[in-house]
Amino acid sequence: MTEDVDEEPPGSDQDEAMERRLAQSQALTEFTQRALKGMNLDYLLQQVCVAIVDVLETDYCDVFQLLPEKEQLILRAGVGWPEEYYDTKTLDTSPGSQSGYTVNTWEPTVVEDIEEDGRFRRPELFEEAEVRGGVTVTVPGPDVPWGVFGVHSREPRSFDQYDVTFVQSMGQVLSQAVQRARSERAIQDEKRRFESLLQEAEDYAIFSLNPEGHVDSWALGAERMMGYTEKEILGMHFQILYPEEKRREGRPMHDLQRALAQGGAEDEGWRIRKDGSRFWANVTINPYHDEEGNHQGFWKIVYDMTERVERERELERSERRYRALVENFPNGNVGIFDRDLTYRAVGGELFAEVGVDPEQRLGRSILEAYPEDIVEEAEEHFRAALAGEPRSFEVDFYGRHLQVRTVPLRDSEGDVFAGLVMAQDVTEREIYEDKLEESNQRLEQFAYAASHDLQEPLRMVTSYLELVDDRYGEQFDEEGREFMRHALDGAERMSRLIDSLLAYARVAGEGAETQRVDTQAVFEDALHDLEMHIQETGAEVVAEPLPDVEADPNLLAQVFRNLLSNALKYSGDEPPRVHVGADRAGDRWRFWVEDEGIGIEETDIDRIFDVFERVSDPRTDEEDQGAGVGLAICQQIVDRHGGEMDVESVPGEGSVFSFTMPAADTIEPPEPDHPGTEGASSAAAASE
Repeated sequence: MTEDVDEEPPGSDQDEAMERRLAQSQALTEFTQRALKGMNLDYLLQQVCVAIVDVLETDYCDVFQLLPEKEQLILRAGVGWPEEYYDTKTLDTSPGSQSGYTVNTWEPTVVEDIEEDGRFRRPELFEEAEVRGGVTVTVPGPDVPWGVFGVHSREPRSFDQYDVTFVQSMGQVLSQAVQRARSERAIQDEKRRFESLLQEAEDYAIFSLNPEGHVDSWALGAERMMGYTEKEILGMHFQILYPEEKRREGRPMHDLQRALAQGGAEDEGWRIRKDGSRFWANVTINPYHDEEGNHQGFWKIVYDMTERVERERELERSERRYRALVENFPNGNVGIFDRDLTYRAVGGELFAEVGVDPEQRLGRSILEAYPEDIVEEAEEHFRAALAGEPRSFEVDFYGRHLQVRTVPLRDSEGDVFAGLVMAQDVTEREIYEDKLEESNQRLEQFAYAASHDLQEPLRMVTSYLELVDDRYGEQFDEEGREFMRHALDGAERMSRLIDSLLAYARVAGEGAETQRVDTQAVFEDALHDLEMHIQETGAEVVAEPLPDVEADPNLLAQVFRNLLSNALKYSGDEPPRVHVGADRAGDRWRFWVEDEGIGIEETDIDRIFDVFERVSDPRTDEEDQGAGVGLAICQQIVDRHGGEMDVESVPGEGSVFSFTMPAADTIEPPEPDHPGTEGASSAAAASE
């Protein structure tokens, strides 16, 4: 909108107008020179306002910047405004105001008197300043205006075409200064980001050289790797980083010349730190140029590969060390693999047996060498070995059942650098174990059948012996009565043996029907079954709270009965004292039954859980007269639950029998809420 622009003033005023034109031209030239020097943008914004006010003799000048949301303009610099207004006061960008119209249309706008002009409203900021006339122009940007540049007066004011062109030209120069400042700021930001990247690169040394090879920048990564501070090395020739023999050969400059000729070069070799120590480095050298293509210097990126090289050498030494094992591993195969799961050495008799050439495995990853289902099973175990954790697993391959073990290989400092895998063919063992299991089952079936069939004849023999003793016992002499007692005692022992054998066969032949079991209740039932024995012996049985387990309740009760019965039976001369409790053992509970009885000789411990094995009283060396089946039954029951059974004993001081059972959901044993748990302290009290 230029309707309000006056023409050239007539006659006598021409000289004055010419002087004003010259002043405008001089101000524009001076400001342009300042802008081209790249002065600070805030300084330039203020100077352009001062120049405008001096030349046009106005009351106000202001530079408003368009905010990112494009709905407001904020006052950045000016003349005539209070200092606190800068960077705080704003104008809206609606076309209803002079500044808003300018920023929306990109056109210069002239108002002679806002109070008489019906086109625009006067913003509150200008209302307070009593602004009447003025010119506003845009400060152009690449896509949208950067802002609005304006001059204002408190009185109505006419502006001619030269005035408007002058203000618009100053706005154009200001636009170039803004764009230059933006570019410089972007360059500085990029430089800071780049320098930050250089400083934060922990595993790399990044630095630059001038065309002659002198260091002209040095990042923290380079300082950490090489030992030189920036102050120490700037200006020094980079050849100090090479070994003496390479310097004599002229290798440093040769590397630079090769990089310049080829546009970049990569190399590996020894380099020297400040303290004289060597490290194996991977080095990349890239030349860089200015916009005209003139060579400005080189960037060097150095990566310390010493650890990797040492690892590879350690791996090579291990390959040589294990070569004999690898090539002659009996009844299986063995391999060494690196961190990429690639085989570095393989061998073993199994390869020949299944018709596979070990060379086909060498240099290949397990991910490529085996079928997908094998990889899915084995990969985690290989990676666990590289993490320092030995693993064992079993797998079927080439029609063989293999037992596999993966273990870490460590260097002299204990760091894992590779893994070792050993696979043993256990197919024959599996077959043997299956046959043994089948044989044991047949034997158990025979034992059960034989015991069952022996019961009736034995009852008949016992009955007739008792009948003979009743009818004719008084007619026997002393020797005859002794014979009869031996016969009846033998028959009774045979009956107990057959009963025990039947019990053992039943346990061996039946599967364990597991469920969540209230162990406390099961234990108290077993205690109740032995109540008469407890009272007769004056025993004291103390039990801690017992946790729930996954077990067959009937079989678990039998274990407690047998162990408690033994503790009562082998108590010695003193009333039995028995302590029962449980400890957590991973995903299982370990139960223990401790007595203060006669104990077990060390020579008997290894066979105590075998069927028909009886131990001697350590005080008298007399063999126990029991059937020798009770502990074997306990062992059989615990085995069926996947647990373990053990005993610790000191002759004359007592024994601790322990067994494990799978834990139920509870992690901790329950609080004692059964009055009878203190065991049978109550039973002991009854006996007293």
